[in-house]
Amino acid sequence: MLVLVFCTGYTQAQETNIEHLVQDFQQATNDTARLEVMLKCIDYYYENNPDTALVIAYRSEKLAQKLQNEMFLAHAEREVARLLRRTGDYRNAMAYITRALAREKIIGNKNNISKAHNIIGVLYYEQSNFIDALKHYLHSLKIYEELENKDGIASIYNNLGLLYKEKGEFDQALEHYKKSLEINESLNDSIGLAYGYNNLGVIYRTKGNYKTSLEYFNKSLKIKEALDNKDGIVSSLLNLGITYNKQGLFNDAIEVVLKALKINKPLHNLARESKTYNILAEIYLKMGAYHKSVAYSKKAYEISKKIGNIKIVQEATEIQYKAYKQMGRHESALQFFEITQSLNDSLIQVQKIADLENLRENYEIEKQQIQIESLNKDRIIQQEQIQRQSMQRNVLVVVLTFLAIIASILYKNNRRKQKSNNILTQKHTEIELKNKELARLNQEIVNQNQSISIQKNNLEELNHIKNNLFTIVSHDFRSPLKSIQGFLNLLGMGALSQEETNKLVDDLRTKVEMTTDFLENLLTWARNQMYKIESKPQPVNLKKIAEDNVALLKPVADKKGVKLIIEIHDNFEAFADANMINLVIRNLVVNAIKFTSEGDHIKLSAMREGSKGVFSVVDNGIGIDERILSKLFDLETYSTTGTANEKGTGLGLVLCKDFVEKNRGTIWAESKLGEGSVFSFSIPLTPNSYEIPAKVTTS
Repeated sequence: MLVLVFCTGYTQAQETNIEHLVQDFQQATNDTARLEVMLKCIDYYYENNPDTALVIAYRSEKLAQKLQNEMFLAHAEREVARLLRRTGDYRNAMAYITRALAREKIIGNKNNISKAHNIIGVLYYEQSNFIDALKHYLHSLKIYEELENKDGIASIYNNLGLLYKEKGEFDQALEHYKKSLEINESLNDSIGLAYGYNNLGVIYRTKGNYKTSLEYFNKSLKIKEALDNKDGIVSSLLNLGITYNKQGLFNDAIEVVLKALKINKPLHNLARESKTYNILAEIYLKMGAYHKSVAYSKKAYEISKKIGNIKIVQEATEIQYKAYKQMGRHESALQFFEITQSLNDSLIQVQKIADLENLRENYEIEKQQIQIESLNKDRIIQQEQIQRQSMQRNVLVVVLTFLAIIASILYKNNRRKQKSNNILTQKHTEIELKNKELARLNQEIVNQNQSISIQKNNLEELNHIKNNLFTIVSHDFRSPLKSIQGFLNLLGMGALSQEETNKLVDDLRTKVEMTTDFLENLLTWARNQMYKIESKPQPVNLKKIAEDNVALLKPVADKKGVKLIIEIHDNFEAFADANMINLVIRNLVVNAIKFTSEGDHIKLSAMREGSKGVFSVVDNGIGIDERILSKLFDLETYSTTGTANEKGTGLGLVLCKDFVEKNRGTIWAESKLGEGSVFSFSIPLTPNSYEIPAKVTTS
């Protein structure tokens, strides 16, 4: 992950010969010339010797204060801020960059104002405050676009890509990375291209395309090695290590990560060093070398705790929890699990504190701006007073005789101006009041229009639901009631034999059971539409729910000669509303039984995909036509018939979709005519769930 804090600094620094800079400094005849050379030296040392760069930045700040040069002072403060950011000292970095921004606003240098907003955005981003980061990035981008500064635009697109990647919006991230890369290619900006290749590699790795990911990381590494950009080399090596680990190439992963650790040591980037130890711990954990995993994660824990990076501390404790758990040291595992959970809560609290800190910092920015503006005004006033006194001394003898006349004229003019100003102020106030009233009335009209539009949409939706509901009820209740009516008429006439009576009773019992199931789904769906039932998630055992439904529906399956199979691990645990998930599974199994024949089987399975579990009901029945498959989960008035002439409306699947989505999940179906169907849904899992071969229960 590479954030572009300064667009061209490193490339310029590489082109600058340090010997020439030292020579220029020694030959400088005044402090202003020396300060200009010192600021160039910061760029030269920024990447490979940041400690030296920071010392020079502090000295530049003091010299600029001595010279009382606002332009150089803002430049020096900006350099201190971006160097402090590298050390993880975000608080002091933010203080310096806010002072620099306030000065640049007074100076009016738009390019430097945009740079300051970019750095502030990076500081917020690295503290996971994505909202404020996005605000400052967009502010910076707007200015760069006005100035047609392609370097600046490319850096902001890169940083926006990183932000969207962290939010999980990978397509948005990829789009911004490619925009940045396109600009850097047109500018032939080597370091910009290296950063772009690196970030594209991260996206493709996240998508599971490791081959393309490695190609981009190696492209980035090659450029950085040619530029001797040590900080960038470390970043590329770590990304290669993470990718090798995901591919199971553990030895290659360890080799490149240890190389990165060695290069990073003299850079004194403690946040990067602690992150590197965590990566090594992850590799050894995956290899089963749990003692080494614990040792490296402890190093990461100690460094990140020292610099106050709670996120890396939380990652280290989570690795130790997993390692101790695999080692069978349950007491230690429990201890680190509790620490991890506590740190998760701390991260939330830190975010709240950060929000408060942001308010304080914004207040400080405004306060500093007011102070600087006040000082400048006082300076201007003093200069004017000096000039006025000098002029008065020179012309005092000449104008002494006319002083009384001039004073009288000035007095009358001031009275007239004051009267005119009062009238203008009064008119201006009246106009402002009228404008406010008009704005208020316009807002009321807008609000009323929005309210009417919302009510119209709600009424149309309710009317659509009502029409579909009446159609379903009239279609699916009339048929069984007509059958019962016909049977009673024949029975009353004595026109049926005992054998015919028994057969009709069995048929009617099946229709009544189906109608009862339909009525239960209909009432549940209607209650959900009317009262908007909320999900009450809690840990639920999916194996237990599956077994309960199989036991309930086994008589129906046995009657059709269909086998029910469960392939779910005993401890497969989801975080969801138990009643809703129970209804979803029951409906899916009932549908599967309806569309299978004697000798077919139905399999209930579950597997883990990331932090979610995917539950599937698989059958080898008659399958579903593509025209029906596309609208299975919509409330449409169509009827389907099972292998034993069972009737259905699809309302149960609509209810399934509602309940799955209320539990932050997704439901879908796959099917081919004559080959069977797969109905699946995903829901969040608890941390205790993990993927191992499932035991099989058949009935």
